[in-house]
Amino acid sequence: MASYIEYIPGPFLKEIMHENCVPFIGAGFSLNAKCPPGSRMPLWDDVGQKLKEHLKDYQYRGPLDAISAYEHEFSRVNLVQDLMDILLINTAEPGETHRAFAELPFNVVCTTNLDFLLERSYEGSAYFSGYRPIIDEDQLAIGSSADEVRLVKIHGDLHHPQRLIVTESDYDGFLHRYPLFSTYISSLLIGRTALFIGYSLDDPDFRQLWHVVGERLGRLRKYAYALTVGATDYEVARYERRGVKVINLPGDASEYPQILTTLFKQLYEKWHENFFEESTVPDSEPQAELSLPSGTRNRLCFFDVPIRLLSVYKSLVFPLATKYGFLPIADMDVLSPTESVVAKITALVERSEAVVIHGSRMRWDRFKPQLLSRKQVLVIKDHGVPADFQDSPGVQYIEMPFEGAPFDALLEEFDGWFKRLSDRVGPVLVEEPERLLKAKEYRAAVVSAISVLEMELRLALDDSSDRDRRFLPGLALIEEAIDRGLVDLSWRARIQNWWKERNLIVHERHDTSAKMAADIVKGTLEIVSGLRSGQGRTA
Repeated sequence: MASYIEYIPGPFLKEIMHENCVPFIGAGFSLNAKCPPGSRMPLWDDVGQKLKEHLKDYQYRGPLDAISAYEHEFSRVNLVQDLMDILLINTAEPGETHRAFAELPFNVVCTTNLDFLLERSYEGSAYFSGYRPIIDEDQLAIGSSADEVRLVKIHGDLHHPQRLIVTESDYDGFLHRYPLFSTYISSLLIGRTALFIGYSLDDPDFRQLWHVVGERLGRLRKYAYALTVGATDYEVARYERRGVKVINLPGDASEYPQILTTLFKQLYEKWHENFFEESTVPDSEPQAELSLPSGTRNRLCFFDVPIRLLSVYKSLVFPLATKYGFLPIADMDVLSPTESVVAKITALVERSEAVVIHGSRMRWDRFKPQLLSRKQVLVIKDHGVPADFQDSPGVQYIEMPFEGAPFDALLEEFDGWFKRLSDRVGPVLVEEPERLLKAKEYRAAVVSAISVLEMELRLALDDSSDRDRRFLPGLALIEEAIDRGLVDLSWRARIQNWWKERNLIVHERHDTSAKMAADIVKGTLEIVSGLRSGQGRTA
């Protein structure tokens, strides 16, 4: 797969990762929609050409003039009805490009499009629970929740005919009639970096606002960027004359949807990697697991539980996860640079091997089936579970006991689930270090190998009646295993060196050698084999 993310300038990529970018979506982006056979989404000039067919003795002067003439000749009602047909409002559906875009963590998106493709994309988003369309000025004062995207429809939409900005008179009165809207968009352009996608920059409202911001801020105005595919030198120069830098992705214009989809997916992966690089995890063991590349199998088990129950889970349930070699983590255990709770939860779910949810209806609304589709999930049913989760193969349920009922029975069910999870996941985790080694992911191979060794040691120490000894950290766990004869004393020095190498990788981003990684993977798997056969091995 081609890497398109490398074409994004480093400082701008940083703005995207820090959620300090605001996309402006134009008509060209709608070309990515799924349309009925034999049809496609029109560009704005196509709309003008279509409407001019009904105008007698009319000389075409562009879409704005044609639309204005059509309204004057046939009324706004007829204009709206014809726009509904021309823009395929009832038949076009979001394509893969739209859906990939809707997974990116842009909490404010501006669009001049009159259709509803973005709205439908966000309805199926695994990242956002929904969207809040902003069409009128009085909506600007109403805040959005952390897991909603604010969709600013600059020119209104076809469900609000009086608010449409499509004719000359609409454009002429926009700044006067909607001063707060103009102020809000200007503030976005002042505080965030704009990214234009499918946008021609011919819109007179935008050009006026962009000019005002430039006049007021001068050289301190942020750059804006336009995303294009295979643009000509003339097209690039046209953007740059308006003060907009061009990110011109290689490829043919016919590949526009596929190239944008690939870029959006690469940005999604990059964002997840960046999230944990810039977050702080005080506990070193979960931090090591989170340092692994996205998609690597690991021992993390994410707990999404109400704050009022978190201390109960940490004292009674987290030890059960640790007992079977898993690393429990809650969103409160991660200190992130972003204030978005949904960003943190989504990132943790993506990275974790298993998820435990104390599932009231309100908490379930934070998840979508596709987000959990590749995970092993345990749901503590409290006030109901949405129907679309009921038949998911990886989801199991435990009924919350009634008030005052003994908690021991619930803990037994937790224990059984973690044991089954260990039996199912353990063999896969043991194969992961060698897979990473073959892929030349040497740093990840070392981290994964130490993780597997720790998991197997905890399982081997499971018969200990002393809980404090069974949950020993790091190298102290090795010492306990040596004292009990589970690991031969001759391994001690090598294991200490391995652990030191792992810590350098995790905490100081140290680059390890292929030889060192191969030695650690081979040695740890030899010890694991000995633990599983019940015999200590010599180095």
